[in-house]
Amino acid sequence: MTGLAFSPDGSLLVSATNKGNLSLWDVVSGKQLYAWTGHNKLRATSVAFSQSVSVIFSPDGKYIASGGWDGTVRLWAVAP
Repeated sequence: MTGLAFSPDGSLLVSATNKGNLSLWDVVSGKQLYAWTGHNKLRATSVAFSQSVSVIFSPDGKYIASGGWDGTVRLWAVAP
């Protein structure tokens, strides 16, 4: 894991991996609700850096923002 964030109401958890994947979890049941991929690999002198490095929920809990070493910030909609 390279990043974790709880939703504002504490019912959801988003996790980011060094492979550019994000997962949304139900905190009570522990079940994975959704999974996303999107950050690309960044290579420098043939060393692959972590792709997703941080995640955060919007204050209303409707979106997740993730930042990666690929120089992008992605916005993900959290389905109802």
